Amino acid sequence: MLLALSALLIIFSSCKKDDKKNNTLSTNPTLIRYTIHPIDENIIDVRYNNQQGTFTIEDTTGVFSDGSHQFSITSKPFPALVGLSFEDNAFSIDEYEVSIYVNGTLKARDTIVNSGGSSIGQGYVEYTVD
Repeated sequence: MLLALSALLIIFSSCKKDDKKNNTLSTNPTLIRYTIHPIDENIIDVRYNNQQGTFTIEDTTGVFSDGSHQFSITSKPFPALVGLSFEDNAFSIDEYEVSIYVNGTLKARDTIVNSGGSSIGQGYVEYTVD
């Protein structure tokens, strides 16, 4: 999974479009909202692309303390990405619903489960906002 994440980061950082309409600034901001449910003590960290499109890792005591994080963007395309890393043991929840909303409309959702048999589960949801 870490290899797949690394490949995603390389792809996102190396892709450049020459099409001017994709790199223009919009006068109307686009609202992005990431959600994770449930938020509990077994989540090790939340990983997401922030408002500037920079990959960020933090714990759930910050912007995700209530299970969601919302911000506006004006530059497109924007690589929306959100995921988490969690402890998976006999006493923990082993499913987390992770979603991406754009202007209030659900664009991507997945249930992250630990299918690798490891004590650490992780997963991501992504959506390109055009």
